Formats: sequence, C-alpha cells, structure tokens
Amino acid sequence: MAKLQEDLVSIRQQLKLSADDIHDKTRLSTLIISQIEDGSIFKSKQNKTYIRSFVRTYARALGISDDDMIEALDQMDVSNYQGFLLKRYATGQTPTAAEQKKEAYPKTGATTASSSPKTPAAKPPQPQKADQGSKPDTTQAPSSGADKTSTNTSGTKAQSQPQPQSQSQSKSQSQSQSQSQSQSASQGTKAAAASASSKSKETASGRTKASTVKAGRPARVNKTGSYRGPDASEVNWSDVSRGASKKSPVPVSAILIVALVLIALGAFGYWYLNSEDGFSGLFSDSIPPTEQQTTVPDRTPELLLSDTLDAPVAPDPGLTSAPAQTLPDTLAVVIYAATGNLEPFRVSADTFENRRPYWVEIGRGMRVQFIDEIVLTGNFNRMIVMYEDRVISTFAEVTNQGERIIRRSQFEDDPTLESFTEPRLPEGINPPTEIIDRPLF
Repeated sequence: MAKLQEDLVSIRQQLKLSADDIHDKTRLSTLIISQIEDGSIFKSKQNKTYIRSFVRTYARALGISDDDMIEALDQMDVSNYQGFLLKRYATGQTPTAAEQKKEAYPKTGATTASSSPKTPAAKPPQPQKADQGSKPDTTQAPSSGADKTSTNTSGTKAQSQPQPQSQSQSKSQSQSQSQSQSQSASQGTKAAAASASSKSKETASGRTKASTVKAGRPARVNKTGSYRGPDASEVNWSDVSRGASKKSPVPVSAILIVALVLIALGAFGYWYLNSEDGFSGLFSDSIPPTEQQTTVPDRTPELLLSDTLDAPVAPDPGLTSAPAQTLPDTLAVVIYAATGNLEPFRVSADTFENRRPYWVEIGRGMRVQFIDEIVLTGNFNRMIVMYEDRVISTFAEVTNQGERIIRRSQFEDDPTLESFTEPRLPEGINPPTEIIDRPLF
C-alpha cells in the first residue's frame, strides 16, 4: 500500500522544490516539514485537527487541491490510501487551465496560448469551386503554403493547357488563395495573442486573489453576486497565531492616571504614619478645648473660727499602718534549676488548661504565671522557686503526692513576703544566668 508522505516527497522533488522552499511558502517550521515527509507526524500525540491542517498547508504549496488532500487524509485514516495523488499530480492527469478552457469552448480555428508564435494557426476550410476539384486540401499550416501553391500550379500545368484567358483566370485564383491564407495566418496570430493576454490576466487576477486572502481581507463575490469571505482551504493556518499574539498597546493616559493615584496614596500613607495624632490632628485645631471650672465652696465664718480655736490632735499610733501593697492581676514565679537539670518538672496553673511538662537546664530559670493558684511537681532537691529575687521557702500546701501549691492569698496576707520567703539564695548557689518565659504549646 502506498504511503502518503512518500507521494508528497515525490511530487515535491518532481516540482524541483526543496524543504526550504516549502518553509518559505507556508511558514511551517522545518521540524513539522520533516515530520510530514518522514510520516512521524501521523504517529504523534498532537491534535488530529492540527495534523491535518499542517499536511493540507504543505500540500497547498505543491499545488494539490484541498479536496484531493482531504480525500487522501481520509483514506490514510482508514489505511486505504492507494497513491492517487502521485498518479494525478506527478503524471499530469490533472487538467490544466488551458485544457479546461478547450473543453468549455470548442475550437474555432484559432490556436491556444500554448502554441508557438512561429507556428501559424490552422486555416479554416475554403469553399471549393467547381473547376478546382483537382486541387488538394489547403487546411494545413501556413508554413507549407508556398509548397502547396507550387503544387497547385504544377498540377494545373500538368493538365491540358487551356486558352490564355483560362491561364490568367488561374493566376488570379492563386493570388486570391495566397491572400486568404495570409489573412487567416494574421487572424490566427491575433487570436493567439488575445488568448495569451487573457491567460496572463487570469493568472494576475489569481495572484491578486491569493494575496488578498493571505492579507486577511474580506474577498470575492460568489456566483449569486453576494460577498463571501475566504474559504477555509485558502487560509494559511500557520499564520493564525500571529494575530492573536499581538497585544494592544496600553494608552499613555491610563499609565499616567495609575501613577498619580499611587503617588497620592503613598503621600497620604507617609503623612498618616508620621503624624503624631493621625486623624485626630485634623480636628484638634478646629475644636477649642473645654475649660473645666471648679467651684470651691465658701467657708463659713464659724468654720474659720473653729480652725483658729481648736488645738491640733495627735494621731493614734494604733490606727496607723503601712499602705497595703497592690498585687498585679497575674503573679509570676521563677522555677530555678539550681543544682541539676530538671528533667522534667510539671506545672498546672489557672492560666492554662492542662498540666504540662517542662525541661530546664542547670543554671537557668523559667518564668511561670498564675492568677490564684499554681501546682508544681518535680525534683525539689534541684529546684528553687523564686518570687522577685526572693526564695519561697514555705508553700501554701504540700500534698501526699509531693505537689507544692502556691496561692495568691499568701501574698495578700503578708505583703512583706517575710513569712514564707527568704531574702537571698542559699550559700554556694549563684543566681540564674538566664530566665526564660514558659513556652506556649
């Protein structure tokens, strides 16, 4: 079974075209052209529509009509291609424009444009007179007219010679015959020139139409007289993506507007961030501050008199006391790994939900916060609990499981902290080198 790609290559070679010529005509890439010629494009995973479009564009450069190419591709799809393209386009079975014109218009005696100008046109048949029945047919080329004339004259001489009047009559007839032959030759030459000019006009119009279609203009008038666009077969599919890839230019006015808006936003943000009062500074100058008027009650003369007469009263020493220390809402203690690593110790407090383990290296401390109560569990031989550089020596409660509980009530009952804390660390124990906050899980 014939292969479509081999027939296309054979037709290209017979047309004396190279792969570069196909590339220049169709703008197909050399890779696609090579894939078409070796047949690998039919086995690729590309879209079938693109493959058929590439092959049709390639065939159009070889002069193959779209109808024939579509038929060949359809046969190729069902593995029934018999190689009719090579027979039709390489052996000359496709009728040319001149042959189609001959079939549409039968011969009228004028030669076609393909005939050589040196070869005269065929002579139309001349009506024969009764006394010239012995003369041969003169419907041959004008180039042999002189020989025919000599043959006719020799034929007349070979016959019985009539009177001198008949000889003069035969001479006049030969002269009229030569004149008619020259007129027919000139008419044939004019007809050949007219047909050649009409063909050149048809070729030029065809080129103009092709260039119009390539330029993408709406073209042509069909047989009914209505306008129609270019056929799908005349569209160069390799140039379809060029129009889509062109980007419309952005107007300069839009760019300037966007730039001005960005500059205004940047200036406003800079002013707002650097101003002390922000938006309140806009209204601080316009609204005058309200003056607070305080009224002092007038003291009566009786009170003034009592101030001068009454003696000062000494305060009762039993009623005076030190001002109560105001505790913060959240208290914080430091778990200090004084003599060894705490691996681990556990803490439960009312600032978080579950009891969690923590690890502290020797020489470091961890700050843990609570509101009302905190419960500590661990190796207290290595641990020291501190509050504001004081060592907590007495806990609010020690459970059977060895848990130490610190409550807020201890700090509220003894603001001086002297009843349950020591002012300094034990001898030989240095302060913690680093205190970190409790990690949040």
